[in-house]
Amino acid sequence: MEFKQNHPEQLIYNLFKFLWLLILLPKEGQFVASAIIVIWWSAKKRQFIRLNKVTVWFLAYAGIHFISIITATITRDYELTRIVAALNTCGIWVLAIWIAGIISQSEDIDPNRIGRYSAINLAILFAIFIITFFAPGFFIFNGM
Repeated sequence: MEFKQNHPEQLIYNLFKFLWLLILLPKEGQFVASAIIVIWWSAKKRQFIRLNKVTVWFLAYAGIHFISIITATITRDYELTRIVAALNTCGIWVLAIWIAGIISQSEDIDPNRIGRYSAINLAILFAIFIITFFAPGFFIFNGM
């Protein structure tokens, strides 16, 4: 994996190229690792979300999700792990919107290349699923 200082978009490509490796981290770690990369890339390129109709509606959805989490937390008795998982899901929505915005407005990032990496990731994850389904004791991810 070659990282060039002058090409921060390579970090986004590497994020998508090795996305399947994130399954080694706990769910919260996956979110934090992805968020750090995206925030760093956005700050480096000074490129953040541009609001258009689609991003506004997705951000509204994430906002409603967040409000429902807070309301449910106040009115009901939930375990802390359930609350953190729900907040993580809401954060993933915001992060996904951010990544989609970066890819759509960047002239340096090829969306077809991202699509190819995503297809490869999906194939790898499907292969891992098949292996763990038919040979549950075989894989190193047991107990995670």
